[in-house]
Amino acid sequence: MTLAKTTQNVDLEGLRSLFKSSETAKVLFQNLAKREKNSLISKVERMQSLLANEGIAINRSDVIWFFQELERLNCGKFRKSRTLKGGGYNPARFEWRVELISVGRAAIGEAETVSPTNPEHLSTPEDDTTGVTIKHPYQLRPNLKITIELPADFSSREAQRVSDFVKTLPFDLPDQATS
Repeated sequence: MTLAKTTQNVDLEGLRSLFKSSETAKVLFQNLAKREKNSLISKVERMQSLLANEGIAINRSDVIWFFQELERLNCGKFRKSRTLKGGGYNPARFEWRVELISVGRAAIGEAETVSPTNPEHLSTPEDDTTGVTIKHPYQLRPNLKITIELPADFSSREAQRVSDFVKTLPFDLPDQATS
């Protein structure tokens, strides 16, 4: 019995096999490989929104499956979403023990090793959401659909601010019947 070639105890052969065997994994590995910054945590919804902004629709269950496979291959730990005591919420996420970019590159054959996490190469929370938006279509009238583009990390406070702004818009047009 031969052991799979490993770096940082990551199953490299398993990564490459997963890449070759699944179109979903292929898309997700390619996304990881082209990133510019690493992260210690990848949230399921964030991964979906990044791909959606590129025009790629991936189901939540497929991202969860992918993260569970990465855990099996010793890249990190998948954590299920859960409600915290006191009303808080922890979203489903993958906690990396190696650099996510190197995992993607190793899987697609661009690298021979997987690097341990390096604090100098990590994104900050601000980097993680800069420029990422989600388009929200809304059927305003039977014959009018509008789209609102909002940040992926849109907060309830920001929602209130946008709501207050919309309330200030002039909706009443001058009566055009009097001429």
